[in-house]
Amino acid sequence: MRSFLAAGLIHEMTITTAPVLLGRGLPLFGALEHDVDLTHVRTAVLGAGFVQSTYVVTS
Repeated sequence: MRSFLAAGLIHEMTITTAPVLLGRGLPLFGALEHDVDLTHVRTAVLGAGFVQSTYVVTS
């Protein structure tokens, strides 16, 4: 995913959040060379606490 972001090949992404807190946390994409600006497109509540958000990459 990082190499696709760096190459500008990701135009839209959907991230689903599960209702679980991880003790130490895990980076979703790992270290990135620079910030990636996102514009929120929509959010849907899927039930059982799951939330799905879609973003367009603007950087």
